[in-house]
Amino acid sequence: HSFILFWSREGFRLVLSRSSSFNATLAYSSVYVHLLLSVVVYTFWLSSNTENSTTTAADLDYHLASVLYCLSAFLEGCVEPLVLRCMFELNLHPKITAEGI
Repeated sequence: HSFILFWSREGFRLVLSRSSSFNATLAYSSVYVHLLLSVVVYTFWLSSNTENSTTTAADLDYHLASVLYCLSAFLEGCVEPLVLRCMFELNLHPKITAEGI
């Protein structure tokens, strides 16, 4: 979860914090990066757990947890363009309010 979020957020935040104007196209492209990384990480998790041919309840739990982790990382990435806009405009009150809940 944190792997997906770190690699897909920090680069966009760094680039947009150094630019002189807000680039909405670049900000919204972070959603596609989140989707791509979520699929790649989920595929890696699936391939690392398919060593035996029998399926147990623990395997099903592992698959469900993998799906939920990747889905939550993607959903958190979907709001990243809005966070980037708030950071660019130095409008930190919505972010502070949301993180305080």
